[in-house]
Amino acid sequence: MSRPTQKPLSRADELRSKRRPRQDHLQYSQDQLKRGATPGRAAVSHPVISRGTFPAGDVRQGRGMPNLRGVTNLRGSAAYHGATTVPVHQRAQSRVNRQFTIPLSTTGAELRLPVIPDLHLGWRLISAALVFCVAALLIALWNAPLFQLGQARLEGAKRLTAADINTVLKVDGLSVVQASPRQMERDLQAAFPDLASVHVSVGLPASLTVQVTERQPVIAWKVGDSVQWVDQNGMAFPVRGTVKGLVEVDAQAAPAASLPAPSTGDATVSAAVTTAQPKAPAPFIDPTLVKAILTLSPQVPQGTPILYSQDYGLGWNDPQGWQVYFGNSLDNMDEKLTMYKAIVADLNKQNIHPKIISVQFPRAPFYRLEQ
Repeated sequence: MSRPTQKPLSRADELRSKRRPRQDHLQYSQDQLKRGATPGRAAVSHPVISRGTFPAGDVRQGRGMPNLRGVTNLRGSAAYHGATTVPVHQRAQSRVNRQFTIPLSTTGAELRLPVIPDLHLGWRLISAALVFCVAALLIALWNAPLFQLGQARLEGAKRLTAADINTVLKVDGLSVVQASPRQMERDLQAAFPDLASVHVSVGLPASLTVQVTERQPVIAWKVGDSVQWVDQNGMAFPVRGTVKGLVEVDAQAAPAASLPAPSTGDATVSAAVTTAQPKAPAPFIDPTLVKAILTLSPQVPQGTPILYSQDYGLGWNDPQGWQVYFGNSLDNMDEKLTMYKAIVADLNKQNIHPKIISVQFPRAPFYRLEQ
């Protein structure tokens, strides 16, 4: 019996074969299996590509393998290319978790560690973590006992004590975040005029150090029963401790203001500057007067204090029973001393006992019998 001659598929047949539903091909395959055909390699590898049905004359029974000699190769045909262009849904690639295994001494045995997820942190997550860390740090600095200040440590003081400093600061238990070194410096300078400079430093976790420079007194200024010390710059401050070698000045009153009056100007600007920068304390005595006192001190009789009068200036109590004054300027001190000795000699000859002798002006000296 002769086989029917297989005709090659035309272009139209190929298109129709491409457009047929997939169910026809599946049904055809099931029919062939029922007839006892065993799918071979070619039958398994090509059904999905063709997406069509094989004509009944293209398959034969022989050794369980279908006869594919009469099947047109669709790999290079339009039907094949049309089949491959059908859109296929692509699944999103999932992130692969990292897994680690540790080989053990036993052959073929290994220890599998828990799966570590492959995390990719974005900049927003990192920023949020930084904000959280900063907030937690601030809360810890504010409330944790580790960051609360205790007693201040004093450095550079000889007469001032740490107890005096801590009485003014009152920072025991204060958070290090709340500490203001500049405000502490202003408070200390206002409370202790005998400090020439103050530097406060705060360190972590909770250390407070106060470095000071004390003023060195050179004059003990006495008005009645009140005594205060004065340094070379004319700054006055309370007596603290004991200092030897001070020049004693017995004054009738406080010295006259020696600083020049501030120049007139815009009151608004002046008030703004005063608010921004605290006004420095004014000297109690003009520095030139301090220099004059120290210059006059060697001329004063032993154990006699220097006198100060706003009218006559500087002088002392003469052992013969009167007061002698030389003014506030000691530029012509040698000439004034010569004039004073001449006046004393003349008064002794005349047996006159004055109360006051003034050589403040060498060309116009005078004496008074009554104060």
